[in-house]
Amino acid sequence: MINLKKAFRQRPWLFIIVIIYTAGMIAISIPKSREITEDSDHWIIWQAGKDFFNKQELYYRDEIRPFIQPPFGPFLWQPLHAMPLQVSALILFLLNALVLLPLSIYLIYRALLNIGVPPRRAEMALILSTLFTLKYFWNNLVMFQINYLILVFMLGGIFYLSMKKPHIAGIFFTLITFIKIIPVFLAAYVLIFHFSRKVVISMILTALLCLTLPMTTRGWDMWIKDHLDNYEILVRQYILEGRIVADQANHSLKAGLIKTFYPDTRTNENVSVKNYTGFIRAVNVLTILLFLILVINGILLKRRKKYFSLAYLAAILLFTHLFSGITWTAHLVTLIFCLLPVLLIELRTLRTPGKVTYWIFIALMVFLGIEGSDTVGERIYLAIRFYDIYTYLLLGLFIFCSWLVMNRRSSSLYPNGIMI
Repeated sequence: MINLKKAFRQRPWLFIIVIIYTAGMIAISIPKSREITEDSDHWIIWQAGKDFFNKQELYYRDEIRPFIQPPFGPFLWQPLHAMPLQVSALILFLLNALVLLPLSIYLIYRALLNIGVPPRRAEMALILSTLFTLKYFWNNLVMFQINYLILVFMLGGIFYLSMKKPHIAGIFFTLITFIKIIPVFLAAYVLIFHFSRKVVISMILTALLCLTLPMTTRGWDMWIKDHLDNYEILVRQYILEGRIVADQANHSLKAGLIKTFYPDTRTNENVSVKNYTGFIRAVNVLTILLFLILVINGILLKRRKKYFSLAYLAAILLFTHLFSGITWTAHLVTLIFCLLPVLLIELRTLRTPGKVTYWIFIALMVFLGIEGSDTVGERIYLAIRFYDIYTYLLLGLFIFCSWLVMNRRSSSLYPNGIMI
């Protein structure tokens, strides 16, 4: 672990920043948690834990705001209902602000050092990445979301991959798959490309634990019903039927493209897929092409016997956002990691087209990181969401990270020794 006493002694200003930050977060958390009501995002999690413990149905809510997490999620949220809603919100706020954000930064920093990034360069890239994603962090704070908890488990898995311990990474990725199913792509990556007896056993045991623990509370019949209901609302509706939520804050590939090309959907949170079968078919083909790029690059890495790739892991995270039926703005906290392949580039190695592309990425990162109706005005704020610039940033980053993996000469863009 970091020697905080030594760090504070070497950099006294760091201690002052930590004190001010901690005091500020505590001061903000108290009034914000008092505003929590039964129509908040946090209430959905809090109520799910209560329903799970009381053996009530989990997936009964209306289709506008359904509960869609696998049953293991509510199993973990059970302790929340033992305290008042506002108290649990206060604890989650402080957990996100004072524990999970610093922990996520620490895990990324250690992973960067493990793959050969010089400390000073790692610090600068991570500072910029954190600054560019503070907006998404703030969204999680004030909306009392659990995305930072998921992020820390993801980064824990990535850290252990950088330590050449894929069996431990597999445990982390399997665990979060049973909280939010989309991280299954990370679990599949470890299982396929780091295949070994130790990896298989650790992931199978973790999966069995995540499956059986909820049954001890719910009983066999209700456990079966929970999984069938979850399949119905999540897998069938969002994945197999291609349900589209054209909300301003949803930045998945389908949502972003339909808002761009079909302006009539921009104020319709639940688009009828029957009216856009051709569009859905085209987006499905595009999604398959993106997935094939992931597979091809995975095969290339395996043939090169490259056990860790920063760019490839970033591409997997970006693909999960594009593929998902719902990618809320608060989900984009993963960009704290996904922006690093751009921020670590040695600018002097780029030619003019590369420099133009680089600064376009930087401009988008900065602008989207600070934009809001109060900072850029209502008209620009809505235009960004109607044409969903966030979706195109995700798509652009995915293409760039995939190119880094595919083109061996791309390593020349980075300091020697970095395993991009």
